[in-house]
Amino acid sequence: MSQFKKFTLLSFVFLFAISCSDETTFFDQEAEEAFKEKIDQNSVSVTDLTELNSVLNFDEAGVVDLVTSTASTNGKFFSTAKGNELAGDYPLTLVATLDAPRPNFDGFDNLAATHVAINGDVAYVTYNTAGLGYAGAMYIIDIADPQNPVVLSGILYYADLNSVVYNEGHAYVVGGFDAGESLTNAFIGKIPVAGNTIDFNNITYGIQDGFNVPDVAIQNDKVIVGSGTNGLLIAYDKATMTKLYDTPVTDIRSLSVKDNTIAVLDASSGVKFMDPDFNLVNEIAISSDFGVDEKRTITHFGENVLVAEGSNGAGVYNAATGAFIEHLPILLDPDGIEAVNKVTNAVSVNEDVVFMANGGAGLALFKGTGSTADPYGVIDLAGSINYVASKGDYLFAAAGLGGFKVIKMNKPSPELEERCAVSPSYNGRNRLTVNIGEDLSYSGSRSLRELTINGSLLLCGSWTVRDGIEIGTNALFELSGSMTVARNSRRQDVTVGEGATFRVEDGNLTIWGDLILEDNASLEFIGTNTVTVHGSVIQSSSATISGDFDDTEGSF
Repeated sequence: MSQFKKFTLLSFVFLFAISCSDETTFFDQEAEEAFKEKIDQNSVSVTDLTELNSVLNFDEAGVVDLVTSTASTNGKFFSTAKGNELAGDYPLTLVATLDAPRPNFDGFDNLAATHVAINGDVAYVTYNTAGLGYAGAMYIIDIADPQNPVVLSGILYYADLNSVVYNEGHAYVVGGFDAGESLTNAFIGKIPVAGNTIDFNNITYGIQDGFNVPDVAIQNDKVIVGSGTNGLLIAYDKATMTKLYDTPVTDIRSLSVKDNTIAVLDASSGVKFMDPDFNLVNEIAISSDFGVDEKRTITHFGENVLVAEGSNGAGVYNAATGAFIEHLPILLDPDGIEAVNKVTNAVSVNEDVVFMANGGAGLALFKGTGSTADPYGVIDLAGSINYVASKGDYLFAAAGLGGFKVIKMNKPSPELEERCAVSPSYNGRNRLTVNIGEDLSYSGSRSLRELTINGSLLLCGSWTVRDGIEIGTNALFELSGSMTVARNSRRQDVTVGEGATFRVEDGNLTIWGDLILEDNASLEFIGTNTVTVHGSVIQSSSATISGDFDDTEGSF
């Protein structure tokens, strides 16, 4: 799916002209001021919290399925049956879907999420207009409390915003603007976001030849802009936003900066590695068809780079030597989708996990360290996945008409891992059953399908349960850490049976369904706890609840 607009035949002619020249063409201050004025007059700052947070959608919030995949002898991949498999390694939960803003004025009826910059627990999301026309937006979202994400600020542009990077109190956005017949439609904006609120009156702009800019990156005291339309790699002074120097590159799709090296994805040839002065250091020739009018991403992975290569999946190359290592294939879930929709649009790395945005083939997860990554499965999300980014404990995926997904990975903290080290790691099936007379204890970061307890069970770590939890008569279930049960669109209950005990110690419990306490059942809290029940607490008159906890939904 297209993420930024490409140039017309006229700009091909223009591209050839500048590519054969060593001269750097910068526009004068008067032209930049006119450009800034035109954008400011046709853009709107959004401050009303009701309007801002109307884009948050919790319809699918809760436990996210991950369909594991197995390689067959011919190298194809297929989904395994969603039954009694091994427990998953990734307890993912969907925090919310960020729907595209739909304000009540012209030009903003076809916005699509394009990019995200992550700074701690704050995300900066950009949008552009799919197809013809120029309109976009940037929204700032606080995700510190995964139970209650908040949209803090927003700005609506009569301009495409294709990419964003955050650095030292500013969001740097790039895109394109309708400047009529002018060739100076491409721009970069330096937006102050003090206190995570957009300072609409103090935005600094720079413009350059071309109709759009696909990507931007920060390197020390410079802002690096890749203009795919006119084939220029440009350096701006980060403090003043004055242009410093440039170099022609035929067809820039993406940038990635690591230390003193700039990796540039040139769709006409491959990956170019440049020093801070734009001198070519190394080059990786890639013959994949990157398509026309398609954004593709490049990212560093240890000593390697990963390149989104459309129908070829993700290419893995050694950054130092340029040697090809492998292609990470496109995992399929579901099977039977058209070939044109099986394309890797973006790649993101989070520690030892690789995420691939594969269009209609979904969002794939590969796990591994070192030089390679192994296929694990496909995350069950609605929509065509066009972009992915991950940092810290969060994963973000642009899913076309399915919205922008905010997913929590639920990684256990080092303190929790240390606390859980006394229990053996759970490596069993995703349907965990504890029989009468059994006394079991496990640790881990796992996703389960069902949990049935008729004996005694201690779970320590980070857990999700797709379906409900049944704690049988006189049984004991102890939880230390975090657990999410079910999801909003598929609610399930947690039932504490007659005479049973559910004990939570320093825990974070979320239930998308009802919490049912039967006769003489006991719910006990020890230490500091947070409980979120998106349903009802149904309590027998003889059941007891004791201890301290934060009831986030007021369900008790």
